[in-house]
Amino acid sequence: MTMAWAFRRCVVERYADFSGRSGRAEFWWFQLAATIITTPFSLLAPLGTDFTVLSWIVGLPLTLPWAAALVRRLHDTGSSAWTLLALVIPIVGALYVVILLASRSERYVNRFGPVPEGPVRVTVG
Repeated sequence: MTMAWAFRRCVVERYADFSGRSGRAEFWWFQLAATIITTPFSLLAPLGTDFTVLSWIVGLPLTLPWAAALVRRLHDTGSSAWTLLALVIPIVGALYVVILLASRSERYVNRFGPVPEGPVRVTVG
């Protein structure tokens, strides 16, 4: 699993797909890639209107695939998207959601679909 594979899978292949499941590595690699891409623009935004607009141009298209990957990751742990309502509870709700996102995937078919597959690795030999 690489960051490039996870980014391509979340942005190109499953842009607004809120159904199914995404594995832990796919979600966290995509989260890291999105953070690396958007952070420089967010840091420059306070310098002026042009940088703020640029920050929006870069960050806004990543919002929908990020939300979709978040929901698919929750599905992978056996939780529904309604679990995000826990974020209404200060600190404890956020901690609960982060623990779910970091927890191990269910190793069998659940109500959201089959176990997600990773990238295909070809071995020679």
